[in-house]
Amino acid sequence: MRNANRSKQTTVRISIFLRITRTENKFIYLNKEAKKMKTFFTITYLLLSVWSFGQWTPLNVSMNNNFIDVQFVNDSVGFISGSGGALLKTTDYGLSWTNVNNTGNSFAFSFHFPGDSVGYALGGNSLFKTVDQGINWVALPAISTFDKNNPFFLNDSTGFFLAAYGIIYKTTDGGMNWSNFSTNCSETIVEEDIYFPDQNTGYFGGWYGTCASRTMDEGNTWQVLDGNLLSTIKAIYFPSVSTGYMAGYVNWQTGGVQKTTDSGNTWIIQNTPIHHYNSIYCTDTSTCYAVAYDGAIIKTTDGGANWQQQISGTTHPLRKIYCTDANTCYAVGDSGTVLKTMNGGVTGMTNYLSDIFDITIFPNPASDKLTINLHASDYEVAVYDSMGERICKIRNQNKLDVSNFSDGIYFVKVFDGRNYYCKKMIVKHD
Repeated sequence: MRNANRSKQTTVRISIFLRITRTENKFIYLNKEAKKMKTFFTITYLLLSVWSFGQWTPLNVSMNNNFIDVQFVNDSVGFISGSGGALLKTTDYGLSWTNVNNTGNSFAFSFHFPGDSVGYALGGNSLFKTVDQGINWVALPAISTFDKNNPFFLNDSTGFFLAAYGIIYKTTDGGMNWSNFSTNCSETIVEEDIYFPDQNTGYFGGWYGTCASRTMDEGNTWQVLDGNLLSTIKAIYFPSVSTGYMAGYVNWQTGGVQKTTDSGNTWIIQNTPIHHYNSIYCTDTSTCYAVAYDGAIIKTTDGGANWQQQISGTTHPLRKIYCTDANTCYAVGDSGTVLKTMNGGVTGMTNYLSDIFDITIFPNPASDKLTINLHASDYEVAVYDSMGERICKIRNQNKLDVSNFSDGIYFVKVFDGRNYYCKKMIVKHD
């Protein structure tokens, strides 16, 4: 609807121009010319809006929950979770979502899939496990401790979760039994994140008694990293064992991302835009994304030497980001916010659109029924008129009734979860 609204703005500007020319003798001539300009600009803008997309596109999840976690197990299958026990799954690149929470738990889940099928979800004081990619969830034995969150698993059987007082719990048998270990951080710390770049090396961070800590023996012992420069650590990501990032903020007036290249012994504050960052994700040692409390998204492609702010299209808090490759990423946040980019967040003409001939429509011109042929089983179709107004929207239907459409030029825009397609359609009634 953002494109349609901007087309309306163009129409408003030209309408104002028309009213001004009423005071001049050349009104009739200018009125005709302005109408031509109006049609030209709106059609041109519509074409650009169809072929050039914003950096981040909102996905429709039909829920207004505050989402806190996102992860994909492969290119097409992913999960998001949030308030009210929302645990949603997509199998079509985020085009559609289904609530797969059959646990009876209504707390917000944090979750982790170490592989394609096995996953763990932690909500409130309850821990659940799936072995069939989220179709069924089974409760694991209860653990008597406070403030459990953020499970992280090295493989199907060995994993961790965070608890109060700077304690980390570890299992080596798929969650049936747990041992606890101290991170040697202050007991007042509010634990936030844990990340293992390999089997042995892991990092922990939190705030309120801010501390960063490292293990080099699979979580059995932890060493405080005295070089930490952040006052609040909200997220950790290490694209390699020695190179990593922690995100949060230095103080309330200054946002913060810090980087290490020596396994956390020393840190350098990055020159990022000022935001309070909640999550960070790196696709390699050079390319990283971070999301912030005010809806901001930033990106680096040179290992943090430079960070650029992208257009997220939202001011809702963003809580988590996850990427399936260097260009395809998902960000989730409050009030049902789920965003996706397929071009690395770059503005302008997209380079990921499939060839225009991948979709066919007929008959064209049409007067009654239009048939849409596309090699996809799950897709959305939106039709726009020459003024940029969306006329209708259908899903998973290859027949479009245009019998009530006025004669004229229309644009058929199709999204199959991965690619956008566009065709010009003419409606002409005899």
